[in-house]
Amino acid sequence: MAKPNYNTRRGLKDYVLRNLGHPVINVELDDLQMDDFINTAIEEFLPYCDDGHEKRFKVLQLECGKTSYQMTDDVYSILGIYQSNYLDYSPAPSDLFSINQYMANDMMIGGLGKMDILSLELVQEQISTLGVVFGQRIEFEYNEITKELYLHADPKSQTYFNDIGGNNLMVFMEFYKKLNYELFNDNEENPLYGHYWIQQICVAYGRIQWAMNLMKYNGSTLPNGMTLNPEAQLQKGQDSVENLMRQLHEENKFSDPVDFFIG
Repeated sequence: MAKPNYNTRRGLKDYVLRNLGHPVINVELDDLQMDDFINTAIEEFLPYCDDGHEKRFKVLQLECGKTSYQMTDDVYSILGIYQSNYLDYSPAPSDLFSINQYMANDMMIGGLGKMDILSLELVQEQISTLGVVFGQRIEFEYNEITKELYLHADPKSQTYFNDIGGNNLMVFMEFYKKLNYELFNDNEENPLYGHYWIQQICVAYGRIQWAMNLMKYNGSTLPNGMTLNPEAQLQKGQDSVENLMRQLHEENKFSDPVDFFIG
């Protein structure tokens, strides 16, 4: 018997059905119902899991007079928008002639300053502070639902277009990108489908949906004389969802502790 591939949507659906008793029990779940709760589980999981998003940079072209920009669906949150010379405090178009390169050369060849690593770190901290205080910051707001990036000020009223004498400005955008997954594609391989939390929450969601489907038989007597009790399955599924949500939101089992990012 071949080992099941849990890293596909079809593999996750089969995992859910087996955990609910299939094939011994006839589990009444439709494929579209399973697609719905799988998508719900993933969208709930991605913002809270460290492995659910990745830090990325991209070039963004700002247009003079335009304050609203539409982002793609994979942009989860935007950390900052910087001019090309913002981070190194140098107007040079290339880092080859920047102050960072000058200090690096001074370290390697033993220039007049004979700068060591500690001094380099202190100077870079000072440059970073100067950039924050005196640099031309681009203030913005981003709505993750509408995917709209809004600049606080009309670019044409800012000085950064005057620096280049044109109507467009190329900037760097630092953002978190959500992991992509294909909707309703049973054969797509994605490690999200094989993640333990995703598997368990989908079993719980499947139990709830199955119980809701069984409500049409509520009170019916089976051939062996037993009576269907979908409320018990419903309560079990809801308890499982509550426990798994607590692990994700409160116990931080799938994310780094808060103080991890404090340097």
